[in-house]
Amino acid sequence: MHCEDLIEISALVAIYRERLLPASKPLEREPLDAYWRAAKCRVDHWMDRIRDSRPSSDNRDRSAHGSDSWRRRCALSEVLAGDILVRVWGVLLCDVDRGDVGGPAASIARSVFHTHQEARRRTLRTIADRNGLTHAELQRLDRLRRKAERWSDILLAYTRAESYFAEFAVEPARAVRYARDIQAGLECDDRRWNRVQNGLRLTFDGELSHQPLRPDLNRRIAASVMECWPVLDAREFQLRPALLLHWSETLADRSQQFIQQILTHEV
Repeated sequence: MHCEDLIEISALVAIYRERLLPASKPLEREPLDAYWRAAKCRVDHWMDRIRDSRPSSDNRDRSAHGSDSWRRRCALSEVLAGDILVRVWGVLLCDVDRGDVGGPAASIARSVFHTHQEARRRTLRTIADRNGLTHAELQRLDRLRRKAERWSDILLAYTRAESYFAEFAVEPARAVRYARDIQAGLECDDRRWNRVQNGLRLTFDGELSHQPLRPDLNRRIAASVMECWPVLDAREFQLRPALLLHWSETLADRSQQFIQQILTHEV
């Protein structure tokens, strides 16, 4: 699963939060724990790539070193792009646990957020130090950073969970301003989704064209988020093909588990 798929998940859950996170459906602990584990493993993998792939002064195999440099650049890009889902899903999990200071959803959201911010700070230091990066690479990473930061605050505005903007937004005042503009627009969710989805695809087209370093962890993160949603017809949202397939598979797995529980109970 690509990073663009996770960005699209961020937009979907931000705009359709009432449908995807209804107050009548409490969150189960298992997908929350799965989200924490997958996010932690992904950050550890990124940090290893960023830390271990520094320029070498000896004459070791240049092809191997080039491969390390490529993985490092991919890790830097994925940290910046992955920040969007961490912020949006974090705000929504905290909002679900509103009134329960020590609630599991909020605790896990904050744990993942703070862990991701460590990787983000390391990424920004690497960019600032120009450590082994060409001028073109620095420009591309800085462009991606600015796009991810802006879209994070835009999508946070759609969550309408302003109580948590100060904690999770890149620029809280900007997120609040976006939220005011969105509320004044009086658009239905479907029109908002169509506009935001097209905007995201245009914005990030070509920015994350590499194969993800750990597509398996991206899939696990996506599944952990989707498992918190009620059963819906995924086709109505016109998702990216890979994301639509993954959502269908998640629903199928959930149905199979439910059937197994019924059969076990009857036996």
